[in-house]
Parts: sequence; structure tokens; C-alpha cells
Amino acid sequence: MKNKVRAYSILRILLVLLVVIAHCQYLRSTTPLGGVNYAISKKIIAVQPIVIIIGWIQTFIMPLFFMLSGAVYHLSEKNSIDELASKKFKRLIIPYFLYGLLFMLPIKRIASFYTHSDFSEVIKNFLGDVGESGHLWFLPALFWISIVFFIILKIFKNKSIFAILITSFLVQIYHAKYIPINIFGFQAGMNYIFWYALGYCFDIFRQRSNFFNSKKNIIVLFLISLIVVLINNKYKMLDKYFTVIFNASMFYSLVSIILFTKIGNTKMWDFMEKYSMNIYLYHDPLNYVILMLALKYNICSSLIGKILYVLARTIGVVIISIILAKIVNKIKTFAMERNMPTRETANS
Repeated sequence: MKNKVRAYSILRILLVLLVVIAHCQYLRSTTPLGGVNYAISKKIIAVQPIVIIIGWIQTFIMPLFFMLSGAVYHLSEKNSIDELASKKFKRLIIPYFLYGLLFMLPIKRIASFYTHSDFSEVIKNFLGDVGESGHLWFLPALFWISIVFFIILKIFKNKSIFAILITSFLVQIYHAKYIPINIFGFQAGMNYIFWYALGYCFDIFRQRSNFFNSKKNIIVLFLISLIVVLINNKYKMLDKYFTVIFNASMFYSLVSIILFTKIGNTKMWDFMEKYSMNIYLYHDPLNYVILMLALKYNICSSLIGKILYVLARTIGVVIISIILAKIVNKIKTFAMERNMPTRETANS
């Protein structure tokens, strides 16, 4: 990306890791055509601190993902809807089908999420809608948001931030009533278009203001946001919108503080950024395999087994996702080299 912002890259990494944590607890998951309901004791992982943390993550994680996407979009806006649709199709829809058909659905089938008799129906449902999309629902949702938000920008010609935010908010609130279509996850996307717009407008403010260049301002913002988040987690004072906004403020200011230190410039972030998308794509189906193995071999009957189980559903899925990404990259490189004409062939 030409105008890359390191704070956004680090924030994306943190959000992906929070998604992994949010997915590490469930023992029961169902869809119209499949599901699992494991009888592993909830005491293994559903201890109170983790339950509280996951409950907190779920109050803001997806809106914040869409805010980040909106901010990144502002860095490299497209001039035509054809150019935008082409780019987003390659980046979002093609991975949706490839990873869904070649990895997510087969892994879920192996883990007995689906039965053999209904698996053909699962594939048809996945190809025609997003009912069996699992964690990949985010990709077509983001595709639709990008298209609709582009139209909103063109209507107001990027001149009125207030009008853009209000229009996006109204679309998010009333889309189900006045736009009663749900082609390939359209409705799921419209549920988050306001957050995308808010992220877009935030990046406008970030570029025009010197506020985030001051370490003092960032520390004060972080402390205020942290205090509000902690109080709200206990007393539930804020509605869902302000809950997301204060958590977003806390995380962005935290990332900005990190960037003022040596930690913010370590190669660890570059490595994790390279594989953050792969972690998101691979991690969730792996949970079903871990659950299946844990039950089949009674892994959680001992203390060591319980520890391994928890580590497998957090650190383990991250490591395996990175390994899978490396293997796929090597296969791609090998295939490209095999198909590349040699110098002699090219000259003949």
C-alpha cells in the first residue's frame, strides 16, 4: 500500500489475535446445516476471567475491524466503481471461495461439523449465500460495504463528513426495511457500514490534525479511554455505539504509544502483519479439529492436557495458520516457476 500507516498495521494484528481469543472458548456452534456440541467440561477454559475478557472483546471487535477497513480505504481511494469492485473482488471474494471450498468446509467435514449426507447441500449453500460461511462472512460483507460506501461518497462528492456519517448511519439502521435484499451477505455488510464510514472519517481527521503526533495527547487519550472502558465493563453505562468508540480510542492510542517505543519498530510486527490475514482465514476451522481430538482422546482429563488444550486453541492455531500459509506460498511459488517459460523457450 502506497500510503501505509504502521499504526493501522499493528492494530490489525492485535484485532486478529483478539478474534482468535474470542473463538477459543466455544464448545457449541450450529448452522442451518451443521454444528457441534461437545461435552467437554466448561471449567477447562470457561473460567470467569476468560469469560469476562471474551465478553468484552465481543462488544467491539467486529465494528472495530470495519472501522479499520474504512480508515485504510481512505488511504487509497479508487476513482471508479469498476476499479474498486475489481480490486475488492480479487482481495475478498476470491479468497472467500478458495479458502471456504478448499479449507474451511473440508476441515469442518473432517471434524464432523457436517455429516456426509448433507455435505453437498452445504457446498450449494456456501456458493449461493453465506449461511454456511462461518468466520469468512466478513469478506463478502466488506465487499458490499465498499461498494455501497463508494456510492455514498460519490453522492456527496466527499465534501461533507457529517452527511456521509448520517447517511451511513441511516443505511445501517434502516437497510433491512427499505433494502430487503440479501444477495451474498449484503445485509450482514450493511449492519456495519456506519463503522466503516466512521473509520474513513477518522483517517481524514488523523491526516489533518497534529493531535496524534503528541505523545502527551496520546497518553491522556489512552488513560481516559481506559478508565471509561473499565467503568463501563462493570456498570454498563454506555450504549453499544459509545462502547465501540471508547474501545477503539483505547486501542488506537495504545498502538500509538507502542510506536513511540522501540517495541513498535521490531521486526515481529512485520512478520505478524505478513501472516495476519492467513491467521484470520485458517484459525477458526482448526478449532473444530482440536475439539474433536480433545474429546476423542480424552485429552482434558489431566492438568497437562487441559493446559495443552487451551494453548492449542490460542497460540497453537496461530502457529499452525502461519505454517499452512508458508506451505501454500511455497506451492504457489513452485507452480509459478514451473509455468514460467525458460529463457531458451522464450527466445525460440
